[in-house]
Amino acid sequence: MNRRDITIIGPGSVGSFLTYILNRSDVEPVLVFREVVSNEIYIDLREEKTVKLRYRPSLYNNRDWVDSKIIIITSKAYDAEKILIDLRSLNIKPDLILLVQNGLKIFELATEFFGPDKVAQIVLNHGIERVDKNRFKWNGGGISYLGMLKNYSNTLLGYIYDLFKDLGIILVDDIQPYRWLKLAVNSVINPMTALLRERNKVVVENIYIRDYLAKRVCEEVKEVAERLGIVLPKDPYEETLRVARETGDNVSSMLKDLINCRKTEIDYINGAVVEFGRKIGLKTYVNETLYYLVKSREMMCHARENYS
Repeated sequence: MNRRDITIIGPGSVGSFLTYILNRSDVEPVLVFREVVSNEIYIDLREEKTVKLRYRPSLYNNRDWVDSKIIIITSKAYDAEKILIDLRSLNIKPDLILLVQNGLKIFELATEFFGPDKVAQIVLNHGIERVDKNRFKWNGGGISYLGMLKNYSNTLLGYIYDLFKDLGIILVDDIQPYRWLKLAVNSVINPMTALLRERNKVVVENIYIRDYLAKRVCEEVKEVAERLGIVLPKDPYEETLRVARETGDNVSSMLKDLINCRKTEIDYINGAVVEFGRKIGLKTYVNETLYYLVKSREMMCHARENYS
């Protein structure tokens, strides 16, 4: 395969980080921008090392990337949904679509549109943040997971695994348990930090969150998953506390979104828990409350923008 065979749609934090990982495997992907192309993107690593990324820039509407064999979608969930709809309407059929979104619904939509043998997911456990317009910072990370739905495979999956080996990635037979485990973690940390405007460590330092709210959220996510036949690989509550401790000084993406009056991914995190719970007749009261609180904050933010 040549460098034109891999396209990344979404040059934000995750897209830039994956471009860096591909560069380490001597691959220069096509990097697709929505409106304005950037010819220079940098990523700051540990020990004050800065790397300039290597990629072939393209504009989304130019469609010169549509023949790529592998399309990696790294944008926010709500943009990823629109991209999948566009791909289907344009009858674009890559050999593999690789997703990196948090939460639910995007992976499900992709498998519905393109078939479960054409869709894979990376559950990415790395912290990357934007520090300037064309500059990002890697804050470290742990084990990430790559896989498809159980009983499905794709000949390109092993190739992807080799390219992303520097992520500390594990190839799994069924990606669902790992998606739902991270969903539980995000369902606690993201809305709690966003609503309280605190860093991740608030989850372990505030006894009302740690001993009550976090536990209830995780119990609800676990019960919905188990009703759907998904057994989580770790205890979601203990995993949430571990992540909150290890990323204590991080500012969650949802908090950043609310601070900057941007749309959050709450519909795909707690909102998705509520939605999947309703489909199986299970009430998820704590997740539902957090969902409506974050949506209320979004509305307040947009109301202020419109008023000003």
